[in-house]
Amino acid sequence: IGNSNGANSSHTGFNNKGSQNQEGDSNIIFAIQNGNGNVQSQLQDGNNNVGGVNRVEQYGNNNTSSQSQIGNSNTRLHVFQSGNSNEAIQNQTGDMNDSDAHTYGNNNKTTQFITGSSNFEGIYQSGNGNEASQTQNGNGNYAYIDQSGDSNKAVQSQSGSNHEAYAYQTGNSNNILSTQTGNEQMIYVDQDG
Repeated sequence: IGNSNGANSSHTGFNNKGSQNQEGDSNIIFAIQNGNGNVQSQLQDGNNNVGGVNRVEQYGNNNTSSQSQIGNSNTRLHVFQSGNSNEAIQNQTGDMNDSDAHTYGNNNKTTQFITGSSNFEGIYQSGNGNEASQTQNGNGNYAYIDQSGDSNKAVQSQSGSNHEAYAYQTGNSNNILSTQTGNEQMIYVDQDG
């Protein structure tokens, strides 16, 4: 519903399902699924959500992704999953936000929630059985998770404005939990083992 919107969805394989809903003007949604039993759901409500193209790319079997974007002039809402039985959820409410998630491997989970404006969340995972979660409430926050290995878990929570959080994990069965409340704080964690 609206004007000057674009939607593109491509499926290769069997039993793939896709849903795309747009309301507003000058928005773009894009999806690619290659494999079997993949599920993708995308919702946009607002205007000018075109930067970087809001997209889902899933390669493998039984992957699921859900994206919801409510607001204006958001930069990116992107899920890339390569492997099997991976799950990604991205929700943005606000303006000028940027969410990016890349997963390589099997049985990984990614969750990103933003409420506010001008925030960035990035999750990059390779391996099996990893979990990464980011939640931001406020403005001008930056959160980044990079995990490689198996059975790692990283959780970042930021409430307030102008925070930075960085989490790097290499190896197996590592855990990171970082929480920031207030304004202009930074957390940096690097684990190898």
